[in-house]
Amino acid sequence: MYLIKVSQFCLVLVGVASWCNAEKKPNIVMIVADDVGWNDVGFHGSNQINTPNIDALGLNGIYFDRYYAQQSCTPSRSALLTGRYPIRLGYQGLPINPGENRSISHDFWTLPKALKGLGYMNHLVGKWHLGSASKNFTPQAYGYDSHYGYLDGFVSYFDHDIQSDGHLGKDMYSDHQPLTNTTGEYFTDMVTRRSIEVIKNHPQEKPLHLVISHLAAHTGKSTGDMDGVLEVASDEYNDKKYGYIPDKIRRMYAEIVERMDTSIGDVVEALDRKGILDNTIIVFFSDNGAPTNGFFKNRGSNFPFRGIKLSLFEGGVRVPAVVYSSKFKNKGRIYKNLFHITDWAPTLYSAAGGDASKLGLDGANQWTNLVYDSKLVKRDEILLNIDEVEGYSGLIKGRYKLINSTFGDGDETFNNYTGEVSVNRPYNVRKVLMSKTNRALGNCKTLNQEKLLLALRKKMTMPNCRPNVDTLKCPGECLFDLKEDPCESKDISKKLPRVTENLRNRLQIFNDERKPQLNRPVDPNSNPQHCNGFWYPWMDEDGCWFDSHQI
Repeated sequence: MYLIKVSQFCLVLVGVASWCNAEKKPNIVMIVADDVGWNDVGFHGSNQINTPNIDALGLNGIYFDRYYAQQSCTPSRSALLTGRYPIRLGYQGLPINPGENRSISHDFWTLPKALKGLGYMNHLVGKWHLGSASKNFTPQAYGYDSHYGYLDGFVSYFDHDIQSDGHLGKDMYSDHQPLTNTTGEYFTDMVTRRSIEVIKNHPQEKPLHLVISHLAAHTGKSTGDMDGVLEVASDEYNDKKYGYIPDKIRRMYAEIVERMDTSIGDVVEALDRKGILDNTIIVFFSDNGAPTNGFFKNRGSNFPFRGIKLSLFEGGVRVPAVVYSSKFKNKGRIYKNLFHITDWAPTLYSAAGGDASKLGLDGANQWTNLVYDSKLVKRDEILLNIDEVEGYSGLIKGRYKLINSTFGDGDETFNNYTGEVSVNRPYNVRKVLMSKTNRALGNCKTLNQEKLLLALRKKMTMPNCRPNVDTLKCPGECLFDLKEDPCESKDISKKLPRVTENLRNRLQIFNDERKPQLNRPVDPNSNPQHCNGFWYPWMDEDGCWFDSHQI
């Protein structure tokens, strides 16, 4: 799966090892957006939404071109935590519902536990969504020293509640303590404040691992078990600021994304004030493609790709991502190698001085590639997923991608083209150059930096490759050449039968290794009415606590 020249590896490994031993372990800050699409960031060519701080991270670091996540929330977060494909964990299916007793076995290696073994302090701010039936399956049980946020899939931005199986309850915790005094506070602001507190109070002698898992830009207040609405902190989405966007819902979406971007700038500034920015790796990515339509639709855009969240087409799994480190030898570049969300676990563990080579992870350690702008490790295959319940699967091998059936039995809502966005205003280069992130990283408005940003953005702006008439259906197999046809408009499976057979065989090998899904119905005993209106770890006798007292 990964091609390495041994002689080159030995030479570079010596350099990496000496760096790890000679310097303090790097701090690691991972920022995860929720349901933000490919075309919802400025560096991909979007002129509708300003993301100056995210754009500036890539300008001073690396933009990813072929970055893939899983198709939805829970599978992506399981892959991030463990470095393994969800099929290894039984987490390949639909996301966890509040009140569902599903959890990851503690037999699996996790990144925060491994980093703790290297002396790190680990903090999770925001979304968990990997199980909460018992406190033994909440963030602290997997290596985090603290958690501030919600345990399930999403909450309303102001009330912090979520509905499941007809039951409405709040889901806002500081560690295991329900927070009863946060109603009315905008969740993105709460995430920002808490993240800055963690950074400010962190002991200098310890390396920091901070995961900031945003609610933005998922829909918030639930209007039903499979729907939701967007909530903004102010009326800044109005005609005066976003009048150039015809769709009012997308105006609200733009405000939510821009407020998240502002939060990122505040976090980078806090790292700078703490004096640790120069020794911090900062990662940003979205957990899956945007649900333009369908369940919890937010009007995000995956243009020009086919598909949305829950689909294995590019729009569902190919997402925006950037990474920054002062250690990168060549900054302000585009990383073309395949990169999967499972790769962060071995990559960041390696950056911290660990060795994941014998752990049997599905992720590839690409730290050397990122630091030295090398092609030492070449990832040429990604298992997108195998969902035996919904009956669809997908695999990328080199330039080719095989889809075996589609989500929703071919429902065009999930598998066709959505979210086309016209270019209707100029890109604001000045905002990027004068952003908090760019200024904290020691850069100012220079002609050279402006030229570099515009040149990189031009390369990353995907041309409209959609067909004039979409006639493609994939009730069975479809093979695509992603290099020639990134919009997945032409099935070439019959034209290239040997390639199709090769990818089909690879999928079968993975399928033989697949663990059955652990999805379960909502347990009626989880009803938040049993815990003063809060979703809680109902499987524990002491699962419901208020003010450090068991209820």
